[in-house]
Amino acid sequence: MLATETKKKIVDEIKEAKIYTVMADPTPDISHQYDMSTVLENQKTYTGHQKHLRIGQIEKKLFVMEFKRNSVIALYLAGKSQSAIVRELEHIKVNRKFVYRTINRYNETGSVVKRYGGGPKKTATSPEMVRKVKKRLEQNPRRSGNQMAKELNISQSSIRRILQNELQVKAYKKQKAHDLTPNQKKVRFERAKELLRLAASGEFPNIVFSDEKNFPIEQFVNTQNDRVYLTERTYENLKHRLVTRSNYPSQIMVWAAVTATGRSPLVFIEPGVKETTLCDYLQTCANLHHGLPPKAAQSLAYELAVANNIQVSDSWSTNKMAGEDWLTAFLKRNKNISIKTTKSTSISRAMGFNKPVVNMFFDNCFSAFNLTQKAYSLGNSIPPINRKCVGIPPLESDDSCLDDSNDDPDSVAEHEQA
Repeated sequence: MLATETKKKIVDEIKEAKIYTVMADPTPDISHQYDMSTVLENQKTYTGHQKHLRIGQIEKKLFVMEFKRNSVIALYLAGKSQSAIVRELEHIKVNRKFVYRTINRYNETGSVVKRYGGGPKKTATSPEMVRKVKKRLEQNPRRSGNQMAKELNISQSSIRRILQNELQVKAYKKQKAHDLTPNQKKVRFERAKELLRLAASGEFPNIVFSDEKNFPIEQFVNTQNDRVYLTERTYENLKHRLVTRSNYPSQIMVWAAVTATGRSPLVFIEPGVKETTLCDYLQTCANLHHGLPPKAAQSLAYELAVANNIQVSDSWSTNKMAGEDWLTAFLKRNKNISIKTTKSTSISRAMGFNKPVVNMFFDNCFSAFNLTQKAYSLGNSIPPINRKCVGIPPLESDDSCLDDSNDDPDSVAEHEQA
C-alpha cells in the first residue's frame, strides 16, 4: 500500500512538472548481479524561457548519452558483438568508436560513469616546473618571465600560466620613493598629524605648500630618434653631431606654491642666490687674513643648509659637513674664493717668538732710528748700519754685514759718538 501511494505521488509530480528527466543505470552488487536503477527528476515551476531552454538542453544531452551507454552495455551483456551492437543501435546514431570506448570503460571500472583525470599529462606546467619557477622568484623577484622561459626551456605562454594560475602572482612596476631615515620618518609623521589637526580645525585653507627644484640647463637628446643630415662624417661638422655633457652643468631653480584656493606663479631663482651669504662670509674671512680651511668651509655649508631648512643628503647628516663633491663644484662656481689648508708654525719660530726677543728687536729699531736722525742733524753722511746689531737680516749687497770688523764693540762705540 505504501509503495502504491509513493508511486502515485511520483507520477502526479511528473505530470505537473514542466521539465522532467528519467535516468536508468545498471549497477552490479556484491554477487555480481545487475540491478537497474532508475532516477526521476522534475521541476514543478516554470521560471522563464532561457532557463527552461538551458536546463532542457543540458538534461536532454545527459539523458541521451546515458541512454546510449546503457543500451550498449545491455546488448554487450546479452552476448552481442560490437558490430551487432552498432547495427542494432544505428537508429540512435551510435558508431563503432563509441561502442568500443563504452565497453572498454565498463570492463575497466565496472560502470559507464565518465572518468575524470584523463588526457595527456602536464609537462610544461607540471608540479616540478612550478617548484622551479617558485624557487627562482624567491631568490630574485625581479626576474623576467621571458628569461625564465628560456632558462627552463618552456614557452612564454606556459610561464605565464604558471605565474598567474599556479603561483597566482602579478607583475607590479617598481616605483621611485625618497630614501627616508628613521628621524625623517618621525618628522613626517608629526607633520602629518599636525596637518590633520589643522584640517579638522578649519585652518587648512590658510596653509601654503611650497617646493623648489633645480633644473639642469643642458640640451636634451634622444639617441634613438634625433638625427642630423650631413654629407659625410668629418672633423669640421663634429659640433653638429655631438651633444656635450659636463659634470657640473648650469642649473636654474624654480619655486612654486599652492593653497586650497589657488597657486602662485612660477618663480625663477638665479643661480647662486643661496650661496651669496656663504661666499660673502668666506671672502670677509680671507680679507681679514683668517681664511677658513676646506673642512671648516664644509661644516659651515652644512650648518647654513640646516639653518635654512634645506634638504641635504644622508652623508651630510652623518658627517655633519658637506661632501667633497659639493666643495669642488662650489669653488668652480665661485672662482674668486680661495680655500687653503693652514700650515702650522715651525718649532724654531715658535721658540724664538717671545717677549724678550720682541723687546730687543724694537729697541734695536729705535736705536737705529735715533742714530739716523742724529746723523742728519749734524750734516754728516749716514754711517753704515750693522744689520745684525739691530736684528735685521743681512743683505747680500751689504758689505758691512760681511765685514767682521763691524762686529767690533770699539767700532760700534765710535759710530755712536759720531
